[in-house]
Amino acid sequence: MPQDSWFYFLAIESDLERTARFVEPTLANDSCYSVEFARLLMGAAAEVEAVATQLARTVTSLPTDTNIDDLRAAFQQHYPNFHTIEILVPRASRKLNPWRAWAGAKNPKWWTAHNRVKHDRHNSFTDASLVNALEAVAALLCLQLYVHQREYKEGSLEPWCRFLSVKGHWESIIAGPGGSLPDFP
Repeated sequence: MPQDSWFYFLAIESDLERTARFVEPTLANDSCYSVEFARLLMGAAAEVEAVATQLARTVTSLPTDTNIDDLRAAFQQHYPNFHTIEILVPRASRKLNPWRAWAGAKNPKWWTAHNRVKHDRHNSFTDASLVNALEAVAALLCLQLYVHQREYKEGSLEPWCRFLSVKGHWESIIAGPGGSLPDFP
C-alpha cells in the first residue's frame, strides 16, 4: 500500500488533535458528542474498512462484498495478536485498545457506533462521541502500522503522529530502529 495511505491517516489524526482545543481527550469527556466527532468517526471508520480490506487481501481471498465479520475472521487467522495493540494518547496519559473486541466474536463498540450514526443519525447522534472518534482513529493507526510495518520497524515511518502514539515508539527513536508489533518478528 502506498505511502499516501499514511498521509491520509495523518490528516485524520490532525483533525482529531484539533478537537482537543475544545474537549480534552480524558475519560470524563468520553460521552461528549458533536458534529466534528461524527465527521471523524465516519471518516476514520470508512478508511479502516478500506485499509483493513486491502491488508486482509494480501494474506487471504475475501468475498467481493466483504464485511467487518469477514475482516475479523481474516485478521484472527492471519494476525492473531492484532487485537492486543494499545494506542497511547500521551496528552491525556491514556491507553486505547480499539480492537480488543476482536479477541472474540464481537466487533468494536466504535464500529457499531459508526454504523448507528451512519444509518440512523437522527436517533443515534450521541454515538458520535469523543471515545468513539478516538477509538476509530486509533484503530486506523493500528492498521497503518501493520500496512507499513517494515518502515515502522526501520524507524522510517515519517512524519510520525502528533497526537497518538504506540508504547515504546519514542524509546525506539532514541535507541535506534526496532519498534515491535504483535505478529511480526
